[in-house]
Amino acid sequence: MTAQNTGKRGGKVAPPKVTAAQLAAAAEVEKQQREQQAAAAKKAARKEVSEDAYDALVSSRNSNREEDTVEARGLDSALAAVQTLSLGTGTDASAAGDKHPEKRMKAAWAAYEAAELPRLQEDKPGLKRQQYRDMLWKSWQKSPNNPLNQAKGSSAALAAMSGPPDSEDEDE
Repeated sequence: MTAQNTGKRGGKVAPPKVTAAQLAAAAEVEKQQREQQAAAAKKAARKEVSEDAYDALVSSRNSNREEDTVEARGLDSALAAVQTLSLGTGTDASAAGDKHPEKRMKAAWAAYEAAELPRLQEDKPGLKRQQYRDMLWKSWQKSPNNPLNQAKGSSAALAAMSGPPDSEDEDE
């Protein structure tokens, strides 16, 4: 029995014989495939793009120099820029202050106290400083100089404020 016969035992069949020409042709095909893969890898390494992709990159608009963009460095300037965009006006301190009148209240109270205290001391001499300040605070609550009175809907803010802001010269 030969190796090519299956015979009664069910032996393996030998594969067909390969000629030298077939081996050379298969080697040539493998060589071409390796060259194509190497060329593709080299092209990917150079990061070449097709002409269509390049045209799409070049024809896109550069938005870095547009006048609509806002350049801000830091949190304060960024918030001011965003507020300017949302309000549609320039940077206005009074527009920013109208949202938070309580932030201006301490300075406004000091100015009101400095202006009204001498007048009150002339009208009612002989009182202690805290008594003058209590009277000033009551008149301050109704004063048009009070930023909380200037803001609309200030009843909640007035309720939150229970007394005059603290100052350093309490011991007089």
